[in-house]
This record gives sequence, structure tokens and C-alpha cells, in this order.
Amino acid sequence: MRTGNKKFMFKTIFGFRNRRNYQGFTVMELMVVISIMMILTTAIVINLNKQRASRDVKIAQNQLVSDLRKIASYTLAARTAPGGRSAQYYLMRFDLTKPDRYEILAITNAASSPILESVEIIKLPANIKFDSAAPIIISQRLASPASQSFASSDCALVAFKAPFSKVILNKGCAITTAPSGISLTNTSDDFAKIINFQTNVSCDINNNPPACSASTDDLMTIKLADTANTVFRTIIINAVTGAITFN
Repeated sequence: MRTGNKKFMFKTIFGFRNRRNYQGFTVMELMVVISIMMILTTAIVINLNKQRASRDVKIAQNQLVSDLRKIASYTLAARTAPGGRSAQYYLMRFDLTKPDRYEILAITNAASSPILESVEIIKLPANIKFDSAAPIIISQRLASPASQSFASSDCALVAFKAPFSKVILNKGCAITTAPSGISLTNTSDDFAKIINFQTNVSCDINNNPPACSASTDDLMTIKLADTANTVFRTIIINAVTGAITFN
């Protein structure tokens, strides 16, 4: 074998053949590859975040529906309040100044000197809140009470009355003296409005809306969203039938 052929075989076997043909990627090629990887990574992250938001909003919706049905069952079962007294009402309070939570309450001794008791405060999952644009809507079904709209500074109540779990909706959650001491004669006490509605105490019709804004004939729509306002879920409470639906 010639010497030249031996050198060619040696270079081929040990990887030394014509290095000028194996210079690797250029800087431009590397930049293109890195850019493509960044675009793909960003798309994956965005998709994962949206899926996570959709999952968390769904979890919050299920929890809220479960809690509404739970307190409805409390009234049917005549469950006592945490203080050991018999509860005539179980309520859910939505304070829209705190859009990441809601509270379960009970009213005891409603006939004479009503007492308001806090049962539980439930926080929504991280990055989930009540929708800032239309968090709660009470849809008017009858001529009275007046139409009720909500803003981020408002509050709303959903009450279930024992023993048949009758649903009462109300815009507002003001109380005469916190955390107890509901005044049945104070027309600005929203908890009194709920009790007075059931006991047929006269309303102050000179107010606008009327002081007896509590209603058993309306629909309440509650809207949940993620903090980026990309995913939404709603819960609808029918005060006429007591049905709680969601979509």
C-alpha cells in the first residue's frame, strides 16, 4: 500500500479528514435556533398558565356551589350555629371590597334579639377572584324591589331560612352593631331586611331602592375570574325555586 493511501486511511479512521468541512454552526444559525426555542417555550408557558387558570376557576366554582348547597342543607337539617344556639338563617356574604373570599354566617334568636355569628371564611384559590366588571348581578323578576346593580365597593347576601331553606337575596350587608346585635327596626340594617321580609314587617318605600330590598323572586348571578381576566365561570341562584346552577 502506498504511503499516501495509509495517511488517508489514518485521517479517516481518527476523524481528522478535512477539518474545513466540519466547522459547526455559525453565530447566525445559533441565534435562529435559540429564537425558535424561546418562541416555543413562551407558547408552552402561556398555554400551561391558561390551563392552570381554567382549572383554578373551576375549582373555585365547584367550592362555591358546594358551600351554597351545604348551608342550604344546614337549614333543612336544623343545624345549630357554632355558638350552640339554633340557627334560623344561614347566609353567605360577598364583600366585593375583598374579592378573593366569601363568608358563611348564621343568624340565631331571630324573633326577638337576633345575633349574627361567623361560621367560616373561605378564600378563593390563588389568582382567582370575583370578576371586576360584573361580579354579582341580581336580575329583577318582579316590579319590586327596584333593580339592584353592583360595584366593586358593594356587598351582597344570600340567605337560606329554616326550616324549608327558602332563598332570600339582598344587596348590601350593613349591620347595626358588628358582629352581632341586629336591629329589627333599623331600615339600614341589611340583615334586618332579610328577617323583616319573612316576618312581613313594613318596608320603607320612600327609600330608593326600598329599604326592604331583600327578595325571594330574583336571580343572582355570581361571576368568577382569574386575575388576568382570561377565564370566567358563573353561578346562578334562583330564589324562586332554590336551584343553584353553574356554567
